[in-house]
Amino acid sequence: IAGMESWITIEEKIAPGTSGSVDLYLENASEVAAKYSIKFECTNHDNIPLKYALVAANAAMPASSAADWKSSIADLDKADIELAAATTEATTDEANYRLYWKWEFDNDSVTNKTDATDLALGIAGTAPTATIKATVTATQVD
Repeated sequence: IAGMESWITIEEKIAPGTSGSVDLYLENASEVAAKYSIKFECTNHDNIPLKYALVAANAAMPASSAADWKSSIADLDKADIELAAATTEATTDEANYRLYWKWEFDNDSVTNKTDATDLALGIAGTAPTATIKATVTATQVD
């Protein structure tokens, strides 16, 4: 997989009822097949009740009731996914994902958070923050 590091910083405000996404693009530009794994981590010291979904890039955000939404970002991890070698005919030498996050406004059965939790975060002395990290590891397939 082509060696590339990318740091994306989104300085948008997050609050109850907000959501967003970031795209992840992987490409095997080598002449041999490869495998990749993605490990997601979220640093969320304030316990913001975020939920996460991982879909194909360009796919719409899943519906609120969809089973695709996870309260733990680690549930989205991928392991040992193969990518073909780069050729002119290859159609599987790329993997493209869209990672969605959302902070729902109302109580839900997945995070069990309530409006009282949102209020406590809103009146805290320091604005709550969350950092999402995706680590991609690629290995050559013999």
